Amino acid sequence: MSTAVLTANTTATATGQEWLDALANVSPAVSTKPPVPILAFVKVFTERGQLRMQATDYATSADVRVTRHPDEVKPFLIPHKWAVTTLKPVLGKNKAVWVTIRQNGDKVELLCDGYEIPVDTAPVAEYPDLPVAPNPSALLDAEKFSTAMAGVAVTASTDDTLPILTGVRLEFNLNEVVMLATDRYRLASDAVGGAFSEEFTVLIGAKTWAKVAKQLSKGLAGFSYDGDRTLHVRSGDNVYSILGLDGDYPKIRSLFGQTSEVVAVMNRAKLLETVTVASKLAERNKPVHLTLKEGGVMVAADPEAKSPLVPTEYDRGFNHGDERVFGYNPGYLLDMLKAITADTVRLSQPAGPKPGTWTAGDDSAESDSVYRHMIMPVRLPSENK
Repeated sequence: MSTAVLTANTTATATGQEWLDALANVSPAVSTKPPVPILAFVKVFTERGQLRMQATDYATSADVRVTRHPDEVKPFLIPHKWAVTTLKPVLGKNKAVWVTIRQNGDKVELLCDGYEIPVDTAPVAEYPDLPVAPNPSALLDAEKFSTAMAGVAVTASTDDTLPILTGVRLEFNLNEVVMLATDRYRLASDAVGGAFSEEFTVLIGAKTWAKVAKQLSKGLAGFSYDGDRTLHVRSGDNVYSILGLDGDYPKIRSLFGQTSEVVAVMNRAKLLETVTVASKLAERNKPVHLTLKEGGVMVAADPEAKSPLVPTEYDRGFNHGDERVFGYNPGYLLDMLKAITADTVRLSQPAGPKPGTWTAGDDSAESDSVYRHMIMPVRLPSENK
């Protein structure tokens, strides 16, 4: 980390890369269509020897470090989008050049490599205060948590008319955090262990989390809850505060408790290949047909078509000569196969047209602490007779 230069009491100076990094780190909290114009700005100030930048869209807030700073800088506002689109061409490929933002009364200027560019600022007193984050009550490996969240969030709804289903439910207990999401046609859950001192539950928007996750640094991340629907995430010197969704989340965990009639363990790479081909051959909005048969699994776009058999081992109730046919949304299958990265995948399928549960090949669908992905089959014409 470079050392910041202070050229005057009313200037803030850091490298171009440090400014760009800070602007990227606060971006999850900057609205592209702000409800009020001032939310298009970010606040820059010093606190305890650090030059910091803050942003909020009311639902999400970010407080990040730009660089260390030897002296106090009065708070000022700069427009986020303008700063990004101005800095990039001015810096060019030399991101290490110094960039100074100078205050001169009510005026603010950006100084860089001979350029002096006026900034369209706004009254700092009108900028909303950010929520105060309590000390973390949970410590988790940031990379493991983000990976688990991505796998679960793929099943969250994208339909904003049902906002509660667009979130991921986080259940923090004293030995792990359990994640759940559903869009009514599929359901996923996973769990990550860590160090916990408090139990709480919060529902976080999947899209919001995806933006925050991109800015988390490696190592441990701290999580805390203020009791007012807000989850605070501390990563290094940066803090993100996310207002949770309001409402009663459906009780979906019990759906995983169904008894399996057939268990099939398949080669994941080969299954991914055949599903990808079938998805491209299938008619729009039509399911692909997954046939469990002796010797393996076949995936085809048409019930009369055939495809290479995916190497499969069967267990629990699958007898010589048996055959099961299921219709699946190909996009849902692809999402599941990309979320599970093991060499094999396991399908635990109950009797009848009920949703099957997919896990990594060595994991049981009956375990609460592994990644589980449930997909509702599409009813086929033969099942309606």
